[in-house]
Amino acid sequence: HEYPEACRQLMTRGYTFDVITDLDHAAEYRLLVLSSVVCLSATEQASLDTYLHEGGAVLSAGPLGIRGGRGRQTDACWSSKYGLIYDVEEREMMSGFPPFQDDVGKASVAIIRAEGMSS
Repeated sequence: HEYPEACRQLMTRGYTFDVITDLDHAAEYRLLVLSSVVCLSATEQASLDTYLHEGGAVLSAGPLGIRGGRGRQTDACWSSKYGLIYDVEEREMMSGFPPFQDDVGKASVAIIRAEGMSS
């Protein structure tokens, strides 16, 4: 749900932007807006680490890297190394599709707080 809203907000404010689906050319951009990128593979994590260490910036609209590749749970959220802590309540999935049948059309909310970050 955050992706269409992020696009709408950017367009409403007159920003031009590209939509990319891989990080091969991330260095061409000063800012990446990552909208609910819940899963990050080890390769994507390494690419984002490099991008950030080389001066790029990331704006997270929704949970970022709270699961590994293919949706597997991880010991620590990738973005926690940058001081972002997510408090995400995971709901029990029902059998069938969609997995959250009673929540179709409802947005999930993640609370983000930065700890130890200087402004």
